[in-house]
Amino acid sequence: KKKKKKKSIQPSVYTLFDIERNMVDILKIIVILQFFFIIFLIIDIDSIFEKSISENRLENEHENENVNVNVNENVNENLYNISITHLKTFDREKLSIYYLHIHKSGGSMICGIAVENNLTNGIHNCNADKKFQNYIKGTREQQRTVKEYYEKTLSFISNEKELSDNVDWSLYSYMTTIRHPFNRAYSHYNHVNSVYKLIDIPFQKWVLNQPDNLLVRLFCGTSCNDVPQGNLTENHFRRALDNLQKFDVVLILENISESMKIVNYVYQINKTDPELHRGIDRGTQAALEEILESDPEFAHRLHLHYSLDLVFYDYARYINSQLLQQLEKQEINDVYKNCYNSCCGRCSRH
Repeated sequence: KKKKKKKSIQPSVYTLFDIERNMVDILKIIVILQFFFIIFLIIDIDSIFEKSISENRLENEHENENVNVNVNENVNENLYNISITHLKTFDREKLSIYYLHIHKSGGSMICGIAVENNLTNGIHNCNADKKFQNYIKGTREQQRTVKEYYEKTLSFISNEKELSDNVDWSLYSYMTTIRHPFNRAYSHYNHVNSVYKLIDIPFQKWVLNQPDNLLVRLFCGTSCNDVPQGNLTENHFRRALDNLQKFDVVLILENISESMKIVNYVYQINKTDPELHRGIDRGTQAALEEILESDPEFAHRLHLHYSLDLVFYDYARYINSQLLQQLEKQEINDVYKNCYNSCCGRCSRH
């Protein structure tokens, strides 16, 4: 038997072409799928990135809100938890008045009122004699020396320098007038300019060469007087504030008419009309505002120069407002102290 030869099957030309065409189509589909996959990844990554940024932004805003709230809470806590001296009257025959005279803050006006009420003779703008000027801010023994020297003839003594580092708070009833730091500085500049004719020295240059935070320095005491500019600390500020809280009368020059009611009540002084005395420069604030508006960079620099004083001024205003509230309550009690019913007498029939 003859062996049959196996015939090899040769693919047709059509079959090869068909396979090749299908492969091309598959590759096209793969490329298209890859393209859309890449687009999808880009879009998804962008959305994830934007979501992350949004979440971070919200988180940061929330943290900032918390920080602001905490700062405000601390300010309020510090402001409203300070101890306020209770309003009380003093017998001027037993206790003299010590007035801390801050330059260009209505001190001459207060001195005039003291003279008018026969509390002092007005010599040296009511300040102590030169030989006693260092004593009044010196040791407690020196402070008592001044007290013993003046108490026989005067009931009012003024100090136009800083407080002592060791104030004897039992010697006097302490009183002061506080003015906004910017207004006080500009008034001081005008005063110096009128005396020494500082025509070529503008306020912007002059004020930055003056001691920074003058209020804090004066109330802090002698040891703060020579601290270099920019080196006053929170401890200096706290010490100044502690001393301010021990004053029996704190007046605000910008609110002097209302503040004088406190002087009238505490010291039983009737002649307290500030309009009768010099010391209020009504054009100072308007002129200063024009300078600050025209030079924002200097305005910012001035805020830095008096950063502690601005906070100290707010505390002084708060103490002043608390004294006025106590005075109002006292007046209400005096008016209605004899009332026994809601009508304070016989009620109307209608």
